[in-house]
Amino acid sequence: MLAPALGYVILLVGVPFVFAIVLGFSNATAGSLSFEWSASATMWRFLGDPIFLRALRNSVVVTVGSQVLVVILATAAAQVFRATFHGKRFARFELLLPWAVPVSLAAIAWTWIFDSTFSVINWTLRPRACCTTAGCTAGRSGARAPRHHHRAGVADLSVQRP
Repeated sequence: MLAPALGYVILLVGVPFVFAIVLGFSNATAGSLSFEWSASATMWRFLGDPIFLRALRNSVVVTVGSQVLVVILATAAAQVFRATFHGKRFARFELLLPWAVPVSLAAIAWTWIFDSTFSVINWTLRPRACCTTAGCTAGRSGARAPRHHHRAGVADLSVQRP
């Protein structure tokens, strides 16, 4: 029963991951079918680059720090939910809600947030004279940019999508 799921994960995640690593240590370019292994030169070049080393250090610090924080908070939550208290079911619901909401509902929410007419961002910016009554005009061709165009640009992302 585990073999189909394991095969699916290996094909979906493992193969592209290994392919990306192999391409990273080669001199392959887009539009060319040539492939030449240059692992040692690429690796030594990256290990000598201070920007790469700083990025690697930052990635390790953030990853380890976030996992330590997850373990601490998860242990604390487990200890809290072992006890009996009023509102325990609601607290558990609030804790599990981000994992229970499907991605499709999140996509609908983001579409609503950035809607050109009914956006909560537009309704917040209109009283501050960042948007006109017909919606934010930033990014529309032939429209006059509002006085605070840097604020309205965020609110008008949905108009700029294809």
